[in-house]
Amino acid sequence: MSVSRTLLLIASSANPELLRTPRDLGLDIVLSTRTPPADASLYDIHLDVDEFDEEAVLSAVRAHLADGGRVDAVATFHEGALHVAARVAAELGLPGNSVEAVRAMRDKFVTGRRLEEAGVPTPATRIVTTYDQALATAEELGYPLVLKPQASGASQGVTKVVDEEQLRAAFENIAGIYDLDSFDEGDYTVPNVARVYAYPDAKGVLVQEYVGARSSPSTSCTAAASTARWASTTSRTPSRSRTSSRAPTPPRRCCPRRTRRPW
Repeated sequence: MSVSRTLLLIASSANPELLRTPRDLGLDIVLSTRTPPADASLYDIHLDVDEFDEEAVLSAVRAHLADGGRVDAVATFHEGALHVAARVAAELGLPGNSVEAVRAMRDKFVTGRRLEEAGVPTPATRIVTTYDQALATAEELGYPLVLKPQASGASQGVTKVVDEEQLRAAFENIAGIYDLDSFDEGDYTVPNVARVYAYPDAKGVLVQEYVGARSSPSTSCTAAASTARWASTTSRTPSRSRTSSRAPTPPRRCCPRRTRRPW
């Protein structure tokens, strides 16, 4: 007789259809999230807890196990809950990303340090918590600069600055980016991504040197080369038999733009 396997899923994601995959695999689902999907057939047990709060989730999982429940694997669909899943998996001795690996993924300052250690060129970066520190860094690195939150998502708060006035505005914006739950305008409300993707103890401001676009001579497929080839062919005077009133079509991008998913 086979024993059912139980997946602890932290955060149901904005797309509850993603829950159908583990369900179709025959797994029992323990769902740890504040707001479960309307379709209760997608999970077996609901742990009503803030899925982004490590200690709260750990406490709920411990209670679940103490009551005779089981957990065979831990997963999450939500980037903002990666650190929670890592903590739970580590405590239960289950496979998964280590706490250190998740920190390196989510904390942009740590990410930069890991890249440097691996010999990958990265922009000069300083982490600051006060405007005076940001100003001192600007004097050290020189303008233009890029400011960004230490840990957030969707490029929120990422700002290029070219002088002290813009530096102050960008710093104050990022330093206060975690204060609001949402952004409201009339009847329109959107969640504050920074609150959703906040990482514990990683709410500093990164100040980076600005690295402009560069062309790589070793890359055969570049927009410049492609455009040059297109221009050289379309600039020639066509023969009478090949004359067309239709405008020439520019070359396609070498790397197609990623399509944003609707969730």
